[in-house]
Amino acid sequence: MIRGVLGTSSGFQSAQFREVEFLLGFKDPTFLKYHPDGSAEHAALKSALTSPSLWAEANLAAARAGLPVPASALDRDWSQSYEASEEVEAAWAEVYRDTERWWDLYSLAEKLVDLDDAFASWRHKHVLTVSRIIGMKSGTGGTAGVPYLQGTLGKRAFPELWSLRTRL
Repeated sequence: MIRGVLGTSSGFQSAQFREVEFLLGFKDPTFLKYHPDGSAEHAALKSALTSPSLWAEANLAAARAGLPVPASALDRDWSQSYEASEEVEAAWAEVYRDTERWWDLYSLAEKLVDLDDAFASWRHKHVLTVSRIIGMKSGTGGTAGVPYLQGTLGKRAFPELWSLRTRL
């Protein structure tokens, strides 16, 4: 079957997937070890790891537009995973309460939610596919397989855009 072809390869070794994750804000420097120092893949991952994520850029845009985004979301170590903030949620909730005033940011936010939704759907489909192919065997990358992948299903790249809906 497919596992014989895959050998020991896994998603851990996919530079393109990890680069997308880093750009979305799912930062984990341990994934650099799967790519040799000095390789193009390592350089691209390192750049994405240390650059602001898409959500960081959205928060920077919101601050430039005059929303009260806290400094902790604007000036931080970009190589670290983002921690959701009530202050960021409150700023974006203001956008949703007055969409006419903040139309550009509202449009951006809804596109980001679409992207997050699509990525979550892809993760879910990936879990189902892996389950269908290998059942509950361990993953090729040494993980627990399906249980490991199931643990990724709750990840959201733009968490406050989801949580703010409770405020509205």
